[in-house]
Amino acid sequence: MDQLMIHGNDTVRVHIYVPVAVKVIHLVLGIAILGVNLIVMVAYAQDRDIRLVPSNVYILNLSISDFITGVDLIARFVWLVTSDAVVQLNVNVPCLQLGALHYGSFLLSTLIVIEISWDRLMMVSNPFKYRQSTVRRVVIISACSWCVPVIYVFYLTIVVPIVEDLFRTESKGSFCLETHLPRVFVILSFWGDFFIPFIILFIFNTLLILKLRKATIKRFQEQKSEYKETDRETSASETHSNINHDTTYTVSDGKVDTLQNHTIGSITYPQADRKKLGGERFSLEQTTTDARIKEATKREFRKFYRTVFILRVFALVYFICWMPFYVILAINQSTPIAEWVIILASVNISFNSFINPFLYAYMSRKFRRRFLLMFRCRRR
Repeated sequence: MDQLMIHGNDTVRVHIYVPVAVKVIHLVLGIAILGVNLIVMVAYAQDRDIRLVPSNVYILNLSISDFITGVDLIARFVWLVTSDAVVQLNVNVPCLQLGALHYGSFLLSTLIVIEISWDRLMMVSNPFKYRQSTVRRVVIISACSWCVPVIYVFYLTIVVPIVEDLFRTESKGSFCLETHLPRVFVILSFWGDFFIPFIILFIFNTLLILKLRKATIKRFQEQKSEYKETDRETSASETHSNINHDTTYTVSDGKVDTLQNHTIGSITYPQADRKKLGGERFSLEQTTTDARIKEATKREFRKFYRTVFILRVFALVYFICWMPFYVILAINQSTPIAEWVIILASVNISFNSFINPFLYAYMSRKFRRRFLLMFRCRRR
């Protein structure tokens, strides 16, 4: 890929080598992102139960944003392949537009992921208020989120070319946005696109974990009290039933001496072994209660740790996908490195758009059920 740059009145041609493997990664990853996010959007359109859940609107918007990322990767693949020819006029403008679309979709995905984390935090911390949330309210919040990247893309595709006079300049070069970012833009992008959103996600997920732990312990205590109360009522009912049975049996005998002997036996024998039998019954009841409490504890904390694991995966994937890009940009500011390495690091961010459906939509029971029906080619 040839790059033209203007230094004063001289035009300098710079060759940028992009390996075939990097170009193929653009195409393969783009198709994969389109596929998985298209499945999510079709599932949302087909299933009414999914559409009735307000929080699923966030998942729909996230899939649309990631779908745009897939379109961008395929467009960048076409641009990388065709730009090996002679650079024509205004080639730099389409490149800038692709770069704006590239990072605009990333910014939108980041905003929606933050909204999903906030939504789940509210679901746990204030469930009564959360139930009052409607689909219309979530749609309005999502629409506001779309305004931010729209302004972002408009600035890079319209304002910057006008200010830099890129539309009329004969050629300022076919530069790709991430390969020649100004230092100020790198710093602003690091704080605005990565660090601040990551800190917000970390805070929301930490608060969510603490709230879930508190709610799990509270639910466990309630179940423990409920199990003990149930065992106490069962024990009292069995004792009452045994007394009635003994009385009925004794009265049913018509002989007076047999009645007296049975009554004496029913009084003296249990009194002699009452302590032993009572201890055995208490031990049996205690064992049953402990077993039920232990099973309930495993069940509740299993749910808790599964949720905590998912939240940690969210933060880890976000960090792994974004951090290498800014590390490479920081190194490039002091020691220039190959442009294709920067482009590859940028593609690594796009990998987040492939993982998002698995982390958000595929973890939902309603979505999983719909995916299974779609796999079987069934509507219901």
